[in-house]
Amino acid sequence: MLRFAAKTLLLVAACAGCTGQISDALPNDDAQVEQCIAGPLAPSATPLALLTPDQYQRSLRAVLADSTLSLELERVNGDTLTPLAAEKLAAAAEVVVARPSFAALRASICGERGPTACADDFIASFSRRLFRRPATAEEQTWLRGRFDAAAGALDPGEALTVVAEIILQAPQAIYVRVDGLPGDGALRFLDGYERATRLAFFLWDAAPDDALLEAATGGLATDEELHAQVERMLDDPRAHEPMVKRFTDWLELDGSNLHTPLEQTRTNPERFPLDSVSLRAAMRVETEALVERALFERDGSIEWLLTTQEAYVNAELATLYGVPHTGASPSDFVWTELPASERAGLFTRAAFLSLYANPNVQSPIKRGAFIVKRAMCFALGDPPPNVDDRPIEGGATPAVTSTREAVTHKTSEASCAACHALVNPFGFALGTYDALGAFATSETVIANDGGSHTFAVDTNVTLPGGESGIAVAGPVAMSAYLANSEEVYQCFAKRWFGSAFARAPSRDEECALADMGHALAGSKRLHDFIVALVRSDAFTQTRSEQP
Repeated sequence: MLRFAAKTLLLVAACAGCTGQISDALPNDDAQVEQCIAGPLAPSATPLALLTPDQYQRSLRAVLADSTLSLELERVNGDTLTPLAAEKLAAAAEVVVARPSFAALRASICGERGPTACADDFIASFSRRLFRRPATAEEQTWLRGRFDAAAGALDPGEALTVVAEIILQAPQAIYVRVDGLPGDGALRFLDGYERATRLAFFLWDAAPDDALLEAATGGLATDEELHAQVERMLDDPRAHEPMVKRFTDWLELDGSNLHTPLEQTRTNPERFPLDSVSLRAAMRVETEALVERALFERDGSIEWLLTTQEAYVNAELATLYGVPHTGASPSDFVWTELPASERAGLFTRAAFLSLYANPNVQSPIKRGAFIVKRAMCFALGDPPPNVDDRPIEGGATPAVTSTREAVTHKTSEASCAACHALVNPFGFALGTYDALGAFATSETVIANDGGSHTFAVDTNVTLPGGESGIAVAGPVAMSAYLANSEEVYQCFAKRWFGSAFARAPSRDEECALADMGHALAGSKRLHDFIVALVRSDAFTQTRSEQP
């Protein structure tokens, strides 16, 4: 398993303009990790969390068995419900109770009984799914009182609808609150329903289903029970969309403050006539299909995702990749094999390559920076305030140069060289892909005077490792390097911890999280890490206050 030598890290981090370390504050030295092994992944305090519009809508789709339910909700920053968000939530509640699926749910609870006779059962059943636990006696009394008050002025059926709207907007429904049960000092143990809620929003990004709530009545107290639920939930189609989205969010396919979404990114049409809205859409389809296959057909293998030659293509994408398309029609997506000498894994696919590129030429800096920062969790410092951030298009003075030579020239200043000594090699290793992601062993550079110049692409680089680095030739070898890099798996562990808890690990958690990342590097299966995380103290406990 590849690890960065401590000497290499110190040299890079000490240079001007480049600060931080792999996995931010996570331990990198093997001796440090060994010292952590005996320590538990200690819990931190759990803040009150407002459901996102996606989580709320996905939860209601499951409760109503209504996959077409679409709600207009306001996304807020933080966990404070704004007046506009509250107004849209109220309007959404009216939409929900007007759906045929709501009427069907009510009929399944009430049967032949009228609204008044059914009120208590409906309140108990509907609030259990929305509150993600049985309503307390006080809540049942409050909701029954609201029904009785409404029934005095309205038809009983309308009164039941009023109560449903109250439940849909109740703080218990729109917020996740974790109190825990008394434990050891400041530690508190999550009860079964809190564990079920945390598990459901982690794996499904939605509220628990009836099976998980039923399991929660027993407390979900043993490792075996938690493991069984993880396996059941990962086998459920509901896991696919949210789990895949975590990867597309990681790749920033929907854009960031530095680049536009994949579908809106464009190359120069004169140089790249294949580029189109439909081709960009196909790139996303392929990326999502690769992730889904890795997670749900390849046993959660990160190694497979980073090294596979399998591709999911329609006719447009097959043309870009230079492979035949065997679908019945040009729009059909089919699985195929890409040339083993040209591509391997996620970072050699058009979605990533074209998103992190410039309009006219590839961008080794953008591609390398993503891998270093988001795949290896190296915290690069801010660039110098006077940095020239104009895209590199070739044609650097004093002579026309290849893209690699132009990047090397531009980043050779002392204030830039420290970070770029780490970033550039990863980008250079991907040099056989143009700005749209097509494979080529040479590149054509248009000089400032309009002249055209062709250069052979050099993808031989030295990547971090050992005392003097590891020689790597090209993108396929670089993908294999990443698939065997301890830092990549430590970074995956940290990012998936963040998706489970919606926060970064605390100091108390960092050391044991590094140990879990080390174990992930051994198995290379994300599912193993998920099981270990769900069974950890950090997942099953909380603190009454920050230590």
